[in-house]
Amino acid sequence: MEEDNTDEGYDSFTRMTLPMHADLKRYCRFKSGSAWDTDDLFQETLIKAYRWHVRFPEREITKPFLFRIAANVWIDFCRSHKLQPQPVTDEGRAVRPVH
Repeated sequence: MEEDNTDEGYDSFTRMTLPMHADLKRYCRFKSGSAWDTDDLFQETLIKAYRWHVRFPEREITKPFLFRIAANVWIDFCRSHKLQPQPVTDEGRAVRPVH
């Protein structure tokens, strides 16, 4: 019988971040404004957070930390696609500049 070799780092990462997934997804939607970009931003944020967790497993992952990663990922995305992040209202709609 083969022994089950689960990745303890992944398990601890999941335990720390799973309760924050809904809030992080909402934040990603707020930043990106589209369902497609929300999913990409959410996934990339979790990948970067996991890589950080692998390097520093003893440190806790907090909600502000995840949100900062998401904000930085969104800024990088906008820069790479030559987009200007648009200001967003509390209702999640982009504010159009008046010319």
